Amino acid sequence: MATGRPFPQITFGGRTDRTGHGNNAFMFPGVGLGLWVGRVRRVTDAMFLDPSRALASLVTDEDLAEGSVYPRLTRIRDCAHAVACAVIRRAAGRTTRPVCQSPSRLLNTVLSATAALV
Repeated sequence: MATGRPFPQITFGGRTDRTGHGNNAFMFPGVGLGLWVGRVRRVTDAMFLDPSRALASLVTDEDLAEGSVYPRLTRIRDCAHAVACAVIRRAAGRTTRPVCQSPSRLLNTVLSATAALV
């Protein structure tokens, strides 16, 4: 289960499940970061589909065992970085070229950009 804001764990029928925070917390910061870092000017539907897959790949067996389909909120930066990289990779396949096209340098470019914000 996921909601638009964090809630405490829920216990029902002897099972305790973690409530996920799924609304804007995981996708939009990373999408915005990817658009900004990649200097992407046009947003497509695929720029949300690919990041969704990237975010899903970060869900651990532990998350699933806790009844959550999202990573823990404590991993939000890792999630934003993965989502941003997915946005930039998708944009690289379009005519609008992002600032960083090399997959080996992509994560470092995103990490450097976020470090400059702190």
